[in-house]
Amino acid sequence: DLGVYCSNVLGLLLFTVMHVCIGLSASALTRSTVASSLIALSAALVLWFADFASSLGEQPGAVAAWSTLTRSRGFSQGLIVSTDIVYFVISSLALFVMTVIVVKAEQRLA
Repeated sequence: DLGVYCSNVLGLLLFTVMHVCIGLSASALTRSTVASSLIALSAALVLWFADFASSLGEQPGAVAAWSTLTRSRGFSQGLIVSTDIVYFVISSLALFVMTVIVVKAEQRLA
């Protein structure tokens, strides 16, 4: 089905952009490539496994709202939910703006 395919592509694109922004912000925070890759991987895994942590708690909605796995499920089923799109776009923009601020602050200090 073309609709399911297109929603999967959109979900994968948003997911990828957000994780690229996580990597960029981790790279801007440290000078070491190993440290930045570990920070980015840790942040991505925390966001991914927040879905599993939500099943352990008494209020699963609070933790599951941050999970990229929960947000990506709708796209894989062919659903385009505006809250999921907003989550990925706002998170990506926030991380990118934070990266720009950190890089500009480093340039002023150097």
